[in-house]
Amino acid sequence: MGVQYNPGIVTEGLVACLDVADRISYKSGSKQSTWNDLSGNGASASFTTTTSGSTVTAIGHTFSGAGSGQTIKFGNQIARPAGPYTISIWLRRTGANSSTECHLAYNGTGTSDYGFRCELYQGDNYKLRLFGMKGTGGTENFALAGSTATTTNRWYNTVFTWDGTTGTGGVKLYLDGLLDGSGDAAATVSTGQAASYVLSIGTNESNRGLVGTVPIFSVYDRALTGAEVLQNFNAQRG
Repeated sequence: MGVQYNPGIVTEGLVACLDVADRISYKSGSKQSTWNDLSGNGASASFTTTTSGSTVTAIGHTFSGAGSGQTIKFGNQIARPAGPYTISIWLRRTGANSSTECHLAYNGTGTSDYGFRCELYQGDNYKLRLFGMKGTGGTENFALAGSTATTTNRWYNTVFTWDGTTGTGGVKLYLDGLLDGSGDAAATVSTGQAASYVLSIGTNESNRGLVGTVPIFSVYDRALTGAEVLQNFNAQRG
């Protein structure tokens, strides 16, 4: 897997792309604390204190499930998505957390936020789940559940898209290039962004860390079509 070796990926609307197989994005085996963006938009990420300086191999950054102590964070380099958008992340789960394993989150510090999280649900064979907030404490903007169980020691490409509207099926979950769930958003969201919001790979809470590896992450400022999601999957799976 690696964007460097797969020119067939979709580039229209690409605002961030990180790939440990590309030596410009990350020098494999080094101890640099930044994961460089390949899109040209400067959306590079940094490791938290616990993981900063750790060795990242050509197959990706490894998380032990420790939660907020092992996180890749973007700060404000990537604005909080207000829709439409697409977020894609490759992962391999290598073990089991005692709780649900969150592998991507955009969190604020208050209950009335516009965050989202994508996770593998421990209570249902580690199927994908996606939640989005709309700015009202405890009120979800969308909640989707995937239909496919995932297993350990296997690569998966998880993608979610939102067209930014409240239309039918405007939010979609994909697993390995195929539609795995869809739903509706209750509301559009504000474009404003609090400084406390952080896009994080690997966890969203101290007890919800991914046990596994993440080698590729990308963000688009539009909702990719199903055909485009499949194109990216075929280009990157190696």
